[in-house]
Amino acid sequence: MPEIFLDDTIPPVTGEQVNAERDRRINSGVIFNGKHYQTGQDDRENIAGKSLAAFMAIVGGAQPGDIYWSGKKDAAGTPIPFVWIATDNSYNPMDAQTMVAFGTAVADRKELLIFRASAMKKQNPIPLDYKSDVHWPEGLDP
Repeated sequence: MPEIFLDDTIPPVTGEQVNAERDRRINSGVIFNGKHYQTGQDDRENIAGKSLAAFMAIVGGAQPGDIYWSGKKDAAGTPIPFVWIATDNSYNPMDAQTMVAFGTAVADRKELLIFRASAMKKQNPIPLDYKSDVHWPEGLDP
C-alpha cells in the first residue's frame, strides 16, 4: 500500500477566507421568480425597506395582484405600478405580497450563507475547496 503524504506547503484555509467567500456570495445576487436581482449591501437595504412598506400595505388592505399598492403617482396623477429592476435591466411588476416574498427570499439566502460559512469554519481543517459550490447553496428561486 502506498504511503499518503500531506502537502504541508499548502497553507490551511482561514475563517477570514471563508468569510470573504460568504460575503462575495451574499453580494452576488439572488434568483427570484426566474430573474436575477442584485443583493449588494445597498440593494439589501432597499429590498428590506420596500418589503416593510409592502407589508404595511398588506396590513392596510393591499390585495394580491394589485401592482399599484405603493400609492405613487406621476405628475399627472396617474398611479405608477410598483416594479423592481432585475440585473438584466428588465422592469418586473410586483404586488405587495410578491415584494414581501422577495425580501424574505433575500434575507433567507443571506442567513443560509451565514450558517453554511459558520459550519465550514468549525471543520478542522476547513476544506481546501471552500469556494466550491458544493459547500454553498444555489440561488433561490421560490
